[in-house]
Amino acid sequence: MELENIASKIAAHFGVTLEDLKKKKGSRKRELSDIRHHIIYYIHTNYPEFIWKELAEVTGNKNHATAINSYKRIKGFFEVGSSTHANTQWAIACLFIKQDHKLLPEKI
Repeated sequence: MELENIASKIAAHFGVTLEDLKKKKGSRKRELSDIRHHIIYYIHTNYPEFIWKELAEVTGNKNHATAINSYKRIKGFFEVGSSTHANTQWAIACLFIKQDHKLLPEKI
């Protein structure tokens, strides 16, 4: 599945697996929830053909509203120019992804 492939590669960049994000125990840690937010933001921004429910499921969330909230959270970081740790990590990930053309599949 292309969606799962993209999500797992982004998660791997942050040093986790999709299984780590989907675990019931410990998955609510800030570090893991931030990674879920980043995955959803990146995929929705670059691959809008995936629906919110799919984005929620691939990151271990239960419903589409959680995915929408994740997207808005990261989008808000960029809009206000936040210098939070999560925003810094995301900027680094974006640079890494752009430099490594083999990391993610070509956009459809």
